[in-house]
Order: sequence, then C-alpha cells, then structure tokens
Amino acid sequence: MGRYTGSTVGGLLIGPEWRENDGLVNTVSAMAPMDAPGIAYDPDRVRPGIWQLMPTYHGDHISLQGGIIKINNIRPFYLKLLKIINSLADKEM
Repeated sequence: MGRYTGSTVGGLLIGPEWRENDGLVNTVSAMAPMDAPGIAYDPDRVRPGIWQLMPTYHGDHISLQGGIIKINNIRPFYLKLLKIINSLADKEM
C-alpha cells in the first residue's frame, strides 16, 4: 500500500517491504512489535509471552470486512480465529 519510503521522526526505516498487506494493514507491522519474539503459530506448541505468527491472509483491502463490490464470506475466517482463542483456555501453559 502506498509509495512512501524513508524514515520516521523516530528513525524507523520504511522501505518497499512495508507495501505488502493482508487486506487491513501492512504485513511488517501486523506480525509483531519491533524486536519482540515471534514464532510461527503451531496449535500444539502455543507459548505465552511470544507472538504467535499466523499466515498472511491474501485479499483486497476490504475483503476482511466482507467486501463491497465482490462479496467475501469472511465469517468462517473469524470463526476459526475464535475457535483458536477459545482453545487456549483449555491448554496448560
């Protein structure tokens, strides 16, 4: 998304890699906070205190809201996320 490259007032470099997005936000900032530990999500090895990185959703900018011109049934996507969240209560951490 966008064409901007450069650095922020705080010195964060923003290059072309920030353009890829998951339909809502760019994938760089969607993964985890800068310098925070993160691992690929594995339902059998959820570890507290570490960002569990999910696969990138591929769609257009409005597909995760259900679409406007091209209707997208996003309900199963969100139901799957809720099942993952609810399953964490059953796991011993």
